Amino acid sequence: MEKSLNEPLSGEEIKMILLQRIGEALDRDTTLYNDIAYAGFKANFECKISFVRSLTKPTIAWGVVEGGEDGEDDGNTAVIEEYSTDQPDVARQEHNMAIPVLSQGPAGPQRVKVRIEKSRK
Repeated sequence: MEKSLNEPLSGEEIKMILLQRIGEALDRDTTLYNDIAYAGFKANFECKISFVRSLTKPTIAWGVVEGGEDGEDDGNTAVIEEYSTDQPDVARQEHNMAIPVLSQGPAGPQRVKVRIEKSRK
């Protein structure tokens, strides 16, 4: 018998979720393909992170990355997405991450992490 611990998300898990969502948005909303070479690129991005039920102040991360010779911006690509959760285990499952559970083994209760495949909608 296993019981989900529904522990809060760690900083590492939050970063993994954010990077996965950014990658999915880039795959879905841009013309960035692995088999095409690009002379350079320019990206403007902003990321604001606030925390649920926490005294930690919101984090603002921003930056500009430029590449290529001319640095022109044709304005054709924009990736905008929002995500929030107050259910750590649901967030873990949505992003194919292991969920901490308390499992009854031969030596008694033990804390393990299990992956639960996300449901296909």
